[in-house]
Amino acid sequence: MVKPAAPKDDTRSRLLVAVPAGHELFQEGKRGEEMYIIEDGEVEIVELHGPVERLVSTLGPGDFLGEMSLLEGQPRMATARAKSDAKLLPIDASTFDQLLRENPEITIRMLRRLSQRLRRYEE
Repeated sequence: MVKPAAPKDDTRSRLLVAVPAGHELFQEGKRGEEMYIIEDGEVEIVELHGPVERLVSTLGPGDFLGEMSLLEGQPRMATARAKSDAKLLPIDASTFDQLLRENPEITIRMLRRLSQRLRRYEE
């Protein structure tokens, strides 16, 4: 079960959710309602190839995940599972759109990170 992380002084800390190791954030093929920024811990991204699960990547603090479903309005392409206990910042579609409009540098950083992921994936 996902629950709010222990509150701290700043607003961001109050918005963090604590996720236990093994918890699935979302499943491949399901509709996406949120993306996440990892504050602490690790999340693994896996895809099903028939009955076999394949590890696509492991993400850590500062990484984001789930953005493709928000950007495209398509079902999730992979499953995300907490590899360790983690603290995540969930961001819904309207907040994501607002962040991108008000902070163009976020868009540039995301494009760079997505480009790096694509390059690694192709290798």
